[in-house]
Amino acid sequence: MKAAVVYYSQFGNTKKLAQSIAKGIEKENGQCDCLRFQEVSYESLADYDLIGFGTPTWGSCPVLNVYYFLDGLPENFTGKHTFYFCSHGMTPGRVVLRATAPMYKRGMKVLGWNDWYGTACCAGHLKPWFTDRHPDDIDLAEAESFGGAMARHSAILASGDESIIPEPMTNEICDYIYGPGHPFLFGEDMPEPEMPKDLPEGMADRKPPEAYPPLKYPTTMAFSMALEGIKGQDLNAFAPPAYIDADKCIGCNRCVEACFCDNIDGSTTPPTIINPYCEHCYFCEGVCPTGAMVFQFRPAPKSKEEALEGLGSYGKILNDAESKGRFRRLVPDEEIGWTTPWEVATTHPRHKEIP
Repeated sequence: MKAAVVYYSQFGNTKKLAQSIAKGIEKENGQCDCLRFQEVSYESLADYDLIGFGTPTWGSCPVLNVYYFLDGLPENFTGKHTFYFCSHGMTPGRVVLRATAPMYKRGMKVLGWNDWYGTACCAGHLKPWFTDRHPDDIDLAEAESFGGAMARHSAILASGDESIIPEPMTNEICDYIYGPGHPFLFGEDMPEPEMPKDLPEGMADRKPPEAYPPLKYPTTMAFSMALEGIKGQDLNAFAPPAYIDADKCIGCNRCVEACFCDNIDGSTTPPTIINPYCEHCYFCEGVCPTGAMVFQFRPAPKSKEEALEGLGSYGKILNDAESKGRFRRLVPDEEIGWTTPWEVATTHPRHKEIP
């Protein structure tokens, strides 16, 4: 059996998990390739019998470059064995449902799924964050064990025993196990936000979203809203757009390499943001060594009380996960960086590598 684990990672969490899962498969199977998503194609994966896919979780969704890749799988992937895994900084929500849906649609044999908490390195996330220091050695050992199980299940399935295939996840089971996903995606429709005012220099010439070429992928917020039938505006359409400070840009094009939706044109100096109303994952800003990529971040909380106001039900979500034995708290409450979000606590480059 020829096996591969394909991963997309920004903060390194999913990469670590992928490497451990591949190690577990290799121990059982004698072979497993661990591959960056950016370096694979349908053709390069066609000869594999077992393929696992791993992503971060954004807004209860797999990152959409991987989702759309899965959604476009050609017919020769029908019948292949597969599994899914993810990392997340709070709750996976319905990410398993959304990631496995295109696998089932293509007729792949889905052998399982799993999720792990990870260190959160994104704008607005307090540093230290509640789930920081994950994945730790215990998580990685679990990931290795999961990989071994997927290899054994694949061998059983190859022998003709299809009873090893689990029933697909449902909304009800998913919500019971993982709790709700992004708070905006369940319940009431999205509010109509106001356009931001008093933009900093460099953003003052903003144009409406429809004035720019469409994004390669929708934002995960818009995608999730469409899946859940939620009406309202995608908040990213009202967020202040990014711009590049030409005086700080050194032309390294790390932002171009980092952009998962090919939204930065590196043929110009400085590079050009094609559509500034993007996913706002801030990965381009984080890998920039000089701070030339500029976003307008929210003001840092002035107190724990102010930080908690902006976190909504996050505390309850993690408390519930802890009571179910799903979450191990590695950062004590007294160490949470209530007034030091990621963009305040870090300096450029915030991400030393592009996993």
